[in-house]
Amino acid sequence: MNIDEWKERRREKSLDKVNKELKELKKKGLEFEKGSKQKKEVEVVRNTCSTLKIISIVLAICLIFTIFLYVGRVSNLKSDVESAELSLEIKMLEAANLSSSLSNVSVELENIKKGEDELNDEVLDLIDLRKSLDEEVLDLTKEVDGLKEDVSDLKETIDDLEVNLTRQENLVDDYEDCITSPSGWNQNLDVCDPFL
Repeated sequence: MNIDEWKERRREKSLDKVNKELKELKKKGLEFEKGSKQKKEVEVVRNTCSTLKIISIVLAICLIFTIFLYVGRVSNLKSDVESAELSLEIKMLEAANLSSSLSNVSVELENIKKGEDELNDEVLDLIDLRKSLDEEVLDLTKEVDGLKEDVSDLKETIDDLEVNLTRQENLVDDYEDCITSPSGWNQNLDVCDPFL
């Protein structure tokens, strides 16, 4: 079966449907002139006219009701749109406030970071100062230890000098005793030479 045969069958089926519908219309009392392009007359029964009036009135009422519903719905939608716009403006203001508060927080964070950097610099300076002070303390401790050694040396020297002084004093006393003793008096002083 090719396409042309299929098209021909479709055309025949369509013509059969149209012929059946025409026969049914003729049975109902409506006449159509086949193939004429002039005015077609259709007889309308009086009951059909009143039914059409009722249908048109009902349709008009439905149309008016639909228009009222549409107007109410449109006004509701307009109020919804206005409230949505207001809420959008409020949200935009809140977003602007949040962005300004965020910028303030970022500025405060930068200030805190600067303060931390300054504190870190001060801490580093204090650490350097402590190191230098520790070095000075070590130097002073070494100097004090050296001075202690010098003092101990001086004490030993003083002790030695005191011992020598007492020995010299004892020798002088012994020499005086020897000179003034009967054995050394008016005799040769060579006897007292060992005390010198």
